[in-house]
Amino acid sequence: MRQCVAAEKFTGMEQSQPLGMVTLSLGVSEFPNDSKDIYELLDLADRALYLAKENGRNRTVVWGVDFPEEVLSESSVTA
Repeated sequence: MRQCVAAEKFTGMEQSQPLGMVTLSLGVSEFPNDSKDIYELLDLADRALYLAKENGRNRTVVWGVDFPEEVLSESSVTA
């Protein structure tokens, strides 16, 4: 998906000028491994997305796989 976005030539809505480089960051949580509750799955995916952006953008972070152990531990306390 990120490769498709990188290959696309995006332009502004009102102008035909190129927007420049567009990247895609994704946060992923998995049903039922991470949770069976849709709201919790969305929250976990959102947290993964923010970690992707904090670590350089243009990447995919999977909850529970790409997170350092201390982040998962803190999350279980604050969630």
